[in-house]
Amino acid sequence: MKFRSPFLKAPPKNVKENRTEIMQKRVVLVTLLFVFLGLPTLSVAMNWMPEDGLGYGLYWLHDHVFLTIKGWTYHRFQPAGSIWWTMALLFFLTWLVFFLVDESMILSPHRDLAVFALRRPRFHGPLLRSARWLARRKLSPRLLIEAVEYERTAVLDALIRKQVDKAELQRLGGLTLLQIRLLTLPGSRPAEYLQAACVWQSSYLLLRNRLKNRPPWFVELSKVPASLAVLLMASPDPGEWRTVLNQGRPRLLDGGDLILDLLLTAALDDHATAEKLLGETLALRPPAERRRVITKHLHVACTNRRTYLETQRRLLENIALGVRVPVEPEMPFGSVQPALLSYLGRLTLNTAMDLADLIDRPAPALSMMDTLETLSLTISLFDEHEEEASTLEVLLDRFEAFVGDIPTARDFYRCSRLTEASQRKRRKAWSDSAVARDDLLGPDDFKLSAARTRSLQHAAGPAYDQAREVS
Repeated sequence: MKFRSPFLKAPPKNVKENRTEIMQKRVVLVTLLFVFLGLPTLSVAMNWMPEDGLGYGLYWLHDHVFLTIKGWTYHRFQPAGSIWWTMALLFFLTWLVFFLVDESMILSPHRDLAVFALRRPRFHGPLLRSARWLARRKLSPRLLIEAVEYERTAVLDALIRKQVDKAELQRLGGLTLLQIRLLTLPGSRPAEYLQAACVWQSSYLLLRNRLKNRPPWFVELSKVPASLAVLLMASPDPGEWRTVLNQGRPRLLDGGDLILDLLLTAALDDHATAEKLLGETLALRPPAERRRVITKHLHVACTNRRTYLETQRRLLENIALGVRVPVEPEMPFGSVQPALLSYLGRLTLNTAMDLADLIDRPAPALSMMDTLETLSLTISLFDEHEEEASTLEVLLDRFEAFVGDIPTARDFYRCSRLTEASQRKRRKAWSDSAVARDDLLGPDDFKLSAARTRSLQHAAGPAYDQAREVS
């Protein structure tokens, strides 16, 4: 038996899509450079050029620059002067090989060292302090953030599959806090803030449902949305959060509206956030009542977003089928930059997933996932080479960026777990009822109802197949 642990395997290498083209261009560039520099050097060495005229400058460089440096190094490091020239030549040739194959000499060791430190929590503090030092000098710790994302995703997937010990919950919490702090360093952009929101949302409810008590690091994690709200919301004043939540307009796909969903989720445990968002009276009510109000707000938001996306999808579908329907002059997502739309799409689906988790029903997650998949299919109906109106092109580009790569394999697997839990609950309710009889509903009937769960598990792919974890 061979045990395959996701925590012991090496992180994947970064592969560029246009690497072959880059390598070809670099080979041509280096070849031209060698020809440009090699011919004059060879002509000087072979005395092909006259000492007067065009060859004078080359001979002068050889006699007064090259020979001076060569003689100084031989004299300075005598009798081992040639060793330094040999080391310099070897270093140059090594760098040249890495340059031609589009690899970095220090990337792999740097990545391995980062992973080594991340797997030991005592190094998280020094890593964060070094990242802050770099941020003050306008340098982004990009590689470290990618390494944290890889490690956190590995732990998250293992916990979703329930293949690891509960001690890994603390590991996931530590990596989540570290990644959020790295993404919100001074000088970070809105894209990093939204990415931090996605990181928090993907881990928080899983940790909340698995933890029997609330350790200090979880309490700190529950305060993260309040910090992100100050950075992202149009009304960053915490005193206005309740006004924004209850102002009556539908909460759709704006970044501030989606951050309110994070605040609502955090209000399940953080009293300060609950008081600012829901009011002091409701914040002091029993947890069950507060949970009911929070799920109501999340349900209304998810319903409004799904209705809006379905309306836009039907509009695009009619245009693709040739029905002349005027495109709305107002673009979706307001003035949000296209680079941020993928994070808004992820937050939209994660909110529906969290709502399904809170009410123990898969319907919100499945319906939102179906809506996004259908919207993606509608966008694919348009020919990329068609000359459409500029307004329509912008509309398609924004919706395509919004959908991005969602739903992912993890989304399908989470939905399969939700549907499986719902089926178990219905089966238990039937078996405990007074009218339970096999001639009315038998095992085969419940097995047939599990078809949706199996299709979702198949869509998740082999990475989430528990039978493949041990071979």
